Amino acid sequence: MRLRPAACLALLSFVWVSVPGLGQGLQAPPPPLIAPPQVTGYVVTGRVICADTQRPARFAQVTLVPAQTAGEGEGDRGRRGMARTDLDGRFVMENVPPGDYFATAEMTGYINDLPAVQQAISAGGDALSAVSGVPRVQVSPGGGSAQISLQRGGVIAGAVQWDDGSPAAGVQISAQPAPATGVGSTSATQAGNALGRPGGFNGYFNGGQTDDRGRYRLSGLAPGSYVVRANLQSPLPQTVGGDGRFARMVTLSVYAPNKLRRTDAAVVTLGTGEERDDLNMVLGLGGMHTVSGQVSSSAASVRSGSVVLTDQTDSTLSRRGSINPDGTFAVPYVPPGTYTLRINASAQAPNNGRGGNSSSDAATRFQPLQESLTVTDSDLTGVSVTVTVATASTQ
Repeated sequence: MRLRPAACLALLSFVWVSVPGLGQGLQAPPPPLIAPPQVTGYVVTGRVICADTQRPARFAQVTLVPAQTAGEGEGDRGRRGMARTDLDGRFVMENVPPGDYFATAEMTGYINDLPAVQQAISAGGDALSAVSGVPRVQVSPGGGSAQISLQRGGVIAGAVQWDDGSPAAGVQISAQPAPATGVGSTSATQAGNALGRPGGFNGYFNGGQTDDRGRYRLSGLAPGSYVVRANLQSPLPQTVGGDGRFARMVTLSVYAPNKLRRTDAAVVTLGTGEERDDLNMVLGLGGMHTVSGQVSSSAASVRSGSVVLTDQTDSTLSRRGSINPDGTFAVPYVPPGTYTLRINASAQAPNNGRGGNSSSDAATRFQPLQESLTVTDSDLTGVSVTVTVATASTQ
């Protein structure tokens, strides 16, 4: 018997509903239960403008820093909210936890108060009074709002060249607070200065790199006094084995106009938004010498350790070397001057003791040694240093 199409459909329908449990097995699963979102913060809105033009600060980076002093919570260690402004200088920051915040903004060419605010919060106490000029935002269930005005920063620019007159390209340049001297270096004076700026909270700096012509330009500097420093990475000769290979790098600092000591650097004082484009530098690395010698002991062989030379007039000038397995050492790139020589020697050979030292030598400990040393106009060789074994009272 041949069934018509209509009859086939009827039969299939009959079979579908006649198989026990088949319909239940093909039913769609129930929709998953979605928990309502947990509200952990609120919305902060605002606008950033440039104080010198009164125009919007476009694509500026906005940061909210918890206004907590050290020890009051984890918020004092970092940032809690970040956003970027739009073409109108406006920003929206969502899910900000409730609390008090300092609002800062960063844009090239303008003063960035964020490092100063973070340092003031960490310092706590009177230091917080130095951030009174930064907007403070209270975030509550109603949200929060901040209006930020960016101040145009000063500029230090110039050219850097080697002592043969060729441009020094690709050199790292930074502007740092000038060394505090005299009566004005007290903590009370520092607390009264502008945020994290020269004479205020130490560590603030603005850095860059020279171009192919040796030119540099450091912008966004707050009013104050600065020194300009060039950092150079030079290979340090590996003296072990005498194969002349370069194993490590040493950082050499030169201060404008051509000084190796920070205390001798030229000091540049900037007013609000002031530009100086005449701070040129010459990287003259000639006239530095090598201090070399031998560290020994009557009790055991000296096989490793460190040798550090620190200038007695400027502690930022320091040179370091290593003691070789035969007790010799060499410290390169030392300018003329008077230094404090510090020796920390060990009877333990490098590479976990491999090199033939006996167990008794390896267990020997030496007292640290410190003495004065003067470098003149030539290499200082043949420096002989004798260290003594550390006793229970000196360890």
